[in-house]
Formats: sequence, C-alpha cells, structure tokens
Amino acid sequence: MASRNLITNFEEFPHDGRHWMIRWVDGYQSHEGRTSTPSVGVKLCPVSSNPNKQEICKPASLSEEILVRAHTGIVPELVLGTIYKNGRLIGRANAQTININADLTDNSSRIVKANDIMPERPSWWKDEFPYRWIGQSEYNLGKDFSNSYCVVIQQAQSTYIIPCHEVFRALMAPSSEFALALTTGPWATTRERIVNIQKTGTISDDEWLVILRKRIKDKFADNAANLTISEHGIQAANAIYANALRATGESYIYAGIPFLVNNFKFSVRAVQIQSEPNKYLCLEIISATWPFSNLTIHHGRDNSGETGKDTIDSDKDKPWPNGSQNNSSPNDDLAISSKEDPAANSGLDEISSLGVAWKNKPELKKIEKEVSYKYLTGKVTPIENQFFKYGTSGLPTHGNTETKEVSAEQVGQTNMPYRFLQLKKMLNLLRNKKIISNLFCYQPQEGGLFRDNILTWPLPKRVIDEYQKNTEGTNGPR
Repeated sequence: MASRNLITNFEEFPHDGRHWMIRWVDGYQSHEGRTSTPSVGVKLCPVSSNPNKQEICKPASLSEEILVRAHTGIVPELVLGTIYKNGRLIGRANAQTININADLTDNSSRIVKANDIMPERPSWWKDEFPYRWIGQSEYNLGKDFSNSYCVVIQQAQSTYIIPCHEVFRALMAPSSEFALALTTGPWATTRERIVNIQKTGTISDDEWLVILRKRIKDKFADNAANLTISEHGIQAANAIYANALRATGESYIYAGIPFLVNNFKFSVRAVQIQSEPNKYLCLEIISATWPFSNLTIHHGRDNSGETGKDTIDSDKDKPWPNGSQNNSSPNDDLAISSKEDPAANSGLDEISSLGVAWKNKPELKKIEKEVSYKYLTGKVTPIENQFFKYGTSGLPTHGNTETKEVSAEQVGQTNMPYRFLQLKKMLNLLRNKKIISNLFCYQPQEGGLFRDNILTWPLPKRVIDEYQKNTEGTNGPR
C-alpha cells in the first residue's frame, strides 16, 4: 500500500505560538463526537521552551490547562512530556534516564490508582494528610485524572510510577492498528485485525508462528506474537477492553506490563516528584530488553502480494485495484484531526512516532511464499481521485468525509552515531581553543524523532522512495 511519512500536525492542539506540553493522557470514551472511533483525553499545559522539573510538575500556568480529545488510534504518538507548538512536535521536557530491573512476579510490581493511599508513608509526613501514589502537590492531575491507573514498582528506597497510558502505548500499541484493535472491542475478536488467529500459535516452547494481517509490519511480529500467543500477553490485552466495559461513562486505561518474568529490564525518562524516600514519575519508556531468550518467531501473512518461489499464470481478473489513492496535500503537511472518521480506501499515510528501542529481540524468520499468481488479463477499476484536508487514525467509513487514514508507527529510539559524537567532540575542542568562534546545534523547528534528546531533521519517505527508484539497476547513486 502506498504511504508517505508525515510531520505531526495536530489540528485540535493550540495554534497560538506558545509551547504546550502533554501532561497526561487518559479518559476513554466509546466514540468521539459523531465518529464511530473511541477517543482519549489529552491534557495540555503551556510551558516555557525548555521547562525544568519545577515547571513540569507544578507549572505556574496550571489554570490554563486544556483538554482535547483524539482518536485512540493516535495513542502511539502521545508521549507524556512532549512539547508542541502550533500543533507540531518541537521537543520534550527535561527528564533523567533511569534503568530499572523489575521483578514482575511478586508484589513489588502492581497496578494502583494515582490517588490511592500508599501503604507506608515517610516519617516526616503529617498523619492528618493522606500519602498518595501521586499527590496533588507532587504532580497535579486535577479531578479529571486522579483515578488514572499506574503501574508501580518499588525497589529498595525508590518507587517508580509508570502511567498505564505509557505501558499501553510503549509495550502494547506500537502502531495505530494495535491501538484501535485493543480499544474497539473484546481482544478475543479484535485480535483478528492483527493476526490470522487460526494460523497463529506455538510450534514449540522456543518457536512461535504468527501470520500477520496486511497492515501489520514485519518488525512488529514479536509484539503481535506476545499479545496473541503468550498467556500473560493475552491476559494483559484482554484487560484493556474488559476494564472499559466495567466503567460507567468515561473509563481509565488499565494496562499491565505484558510479560511475567522476574527480571524485566527497561529504561525510562522520569522526573523525581518526591525524595526521602525517592518517588519517580516515569514519562516515557525508551528502551527495554526482551525477556524471552532463545525465542524464534516465524512470521508471514495471507495475500502478501509478494512473489513466491513459483509463479503461475492466471487468466482471472486482478483481485485488487491498481493501487490505492494517496491524494492529500502535495507536501507532507496534513493536519491530524479527530472530528471525522477516515475514508475507506483513501490510502495510508504514516507518522513516525517515538517508540521503544528493544534489545535481545527474538529472532524473526520470514516465511518464504511458495506460490504466487501472475494475472494476465482483467479490468481494473480505478479509484476516484479525492483530495483530503485532514488525516486521522480512526475506523474507516464509506460516508462523506474530508479525512483520510493515517497510521502512527513507532520507531525505536537510538543514540547518536559514534562518528557524529566524535565530530561533535572535535568541534568543541576547536571552539575551546578559539580556532572557531562559535558552535551551536541547529535543530529543525519541528520534527518527529530524537537522537540523544536532540530533535532530528525529518526525511520524508517519498524522498527515499524516489532515491530508490532512481538507483534501481545501478551500482549506486546517479
């Protein structure tokens, strides 16, 4: 399916020239406005261009907070602490990187509500005041989200609080298809959007087989396998929609870490909200080690469209159209809006979202297609051209709409290349020796991914596609 990489541009976010930080994401509704797609609340607060810990936890402009709603398919893009200006991602708040090694098999890890009272309180805490997991004086969630669920991990003298939104976003919803499947119905039914469950399962303890649906990328085969084959992964996925059904009205996401191991290693970006003892609010999971060693995942897909080992000529009509339309604005500036459902067969654009950098991932083995068909004749019905003003990650509609389909696809975060760091070091030495007068990092005004907390220049996918097209059949660039 044809696709382009977009620069994030949220229509519903403020367009007033100020910097707005995502402080919280929660509050699910079964549908947004007149659409058929579930939505989630996004709490935004104005901040400075480089907010410190005090401003992150206790912003002076808290009274100016606003709540906007977004389709749940866009959840992979919604990272706590990210900063937007005029609807575009421009940076993220300062936070410290913390490495955690969690035992997920005992009571040191559990799910609580943010305003639940902690079983133990510091000796200096006044008895007349309840000591909560997230106190309003530590990180004000207001009445809207004080009942949000969080995963808490207690180790030695430190407590780590991870909002269930981030657990869901980072560990269960690496793309819009996952997010929509997990929030639009019972997982026993909606998992069919991710895999062909009849052909997915275990080959042996160390070998799994997963048959992906068309829109699930090969790189997410391990995520799909864990949520559809692993017993604990299935339980974690089932809990998402089951908990929403129990709520009257708005619900809060209930997402546990989808692994049951005694040594889950991961890294987070966090702010310290209390000391003596230490308490950290984790804004973002940035890396993790896959807990199952020596696992091989065989993956394939039905009707992949790829060429098989053998090709058979067929005189039947082509069973698919001659490509999908992709007729949004001619540049990569498509506003993301949740006011409408997207048009079916509108083509798919992509947003590259901040994802987890996985280590020790299972070996992924692609199943080679045995047979493919070459269609010699047949009339292909063209798709009528239509230009779209907006994009969204919602459930497709065949009704009138100005909105096309957009998928948020997570990309694992990596550090700067070693050679770039060495170049940076040499330039700093030259500046210190007064050989060059000044040196500064020239970042883009907007973008989508970071390297060592520096915003990178976006490279549209269509540029890469054009390069590949021009170099086909050659030994290199022309």
